Amino acid sequence: MATSPSATGRGRATPPPKRFWKFESSKSAKNAAAEVEHPPFEPRLPRVNLLPASVRESIAVRKIRRGFTLGLLGLLAVVVGFWLMQNGTILEAEGRLTTAQRENVAILNQVKALAPVGQLYQQITNQETFIQEALASEAVVSSVLTELQDVAGPSITYSNLSMTFTGVPDPATASDPIGSLNLCPDADPFGTDITIGCVAFTAQGATRADVSEFLNRMAENPTFIGTYVTSTTVTKTVGGAAQLSFTGSSGISVEALKTPLTQEQLVAILQAAQPAPAPSGAAASPEAGG
Repeated sequence: MATSPSATGRGRATPPPKRFWKFESSKSAKNAAAEVEHPPFEPRLPRVNLLPASVRESIAVRKIRRGFTLGLLGLLAVVVGFWLMQNGTILEAEGRLTTAQRENVAILNQVKALAPVGQLYQQITNQETFIQEALASEAVVSSVLTELQDVAGPSITYSNLSMTFTGVPDPATASDPIGSLNLCPDADPFGTDITIGCVAFTAQGATRADVSEFLNRMAENPTFIGTYVTSTTVTKTVGGAAQLSFTGSSGISVEALKTPLTQEQLVAILQAAQPAPAPSGAAASPEAGG
């Protein structure tokens, strides 16, 4: 039954209540559900951390220490493993070293045992060198005699021959370096020809012209150096014919050696025979000063 205004005690009717919800169409509700997806609800207890900050820091430090300790243990394990892997190689190398040392000792003992053999070999080598040097300085006597016969020719006859061999000169050890080059009588006392011996002869020729030709042939022959006639006399043959008898000497050159000297050896001998140069600060001799 409707209530009249007078029944409410007021002069007007009560307005209808306002609606606090808004009707949405079914289309808008579907779009909103499609745009927002909520996770399914899971019932669980709330989490509340009641630990103080110092405790949390100590826990973090403990974790760091544990990780550092585990890292050191891992590194130590790697080092130990590597050492175990290399230990076999090291032991093998030490074994080879020990074997090599034993072999070295054995070789040293053998060297000591063979030392006399080495000394004997050195002595034989020295003797061989001495023999070679002696043979190198030995003259061929037969070739010298042949050359003397060739230079004599049919006009000269030898009545006496004598040869002396002195060997290759050594001016470095001689008291007179220049004079040691040629120990034979020489018409040129200042000559620097090298001789290894001397030949002295007594011969006869029919005329002085024959003797002159003989001396020319001696000068042209490379085996002889500085042929020098010391005396001449006129004699007669058994038949009464006059003849010229003369005596002389000649140096024997290095051409008569079995082993010829090299050009370097000849230059070295000549250089050793040259006098040493005077010091630059030496005073001039009285003859030089006039």
